[in-house]
Amino acid sequence: MEAMVFICMVCIWSLGWQVSRIQKTVDQILENQNAGDENQNADNAYSTCRARARKHLGRGQLSEAVLDLTEAIRLKPDHAEAYNQRGLVYRRLEKYAEAIEDYTEAIRIVPDFRDAYVNRGTAYEKQGDQAKADADDARAKELA
Repeated sequence: MEAMVFICMVCIWSLGWQVSRIQKTVDQILENQNAGDENQNADNAYSTCRARARKHLGRGQLSEAVLDLTEAIRLKPDHAEAYNQRGLVYRRLEKYAEAIEDYTEAIRIVPDFRDAYVNRGTAYEKQGDQAKADADDARAKELA
């Protein structure tokens, strides 16, 4: 009789352990799915901000474009193209220091980003720093 009770206790313990293991697996699956949903939502929001910025640019609403691109950068700070685009808007607003910062960040993220070198060179030229403009133009030609 004692052996039967012991066997039953072992079976119950084993079932409990297996249920716990299954629950952990289900929790991990749900956590991964939620992370995927959050990434998808961030991708959608990023794309929406960039699309709105393009519309604002088309309408000449430069300040609004900066706001949307700033939000896109907040959502995906490792996307060099958003920095480059915001730099272009800053340059149109004649905010050359801000433009240069954005182009520099784009180049930090993607060191061979030719357009960012061209754009930064133009901003340096507008600031009157011909030596830096020439250096960026030379680097852009190397990347062509």
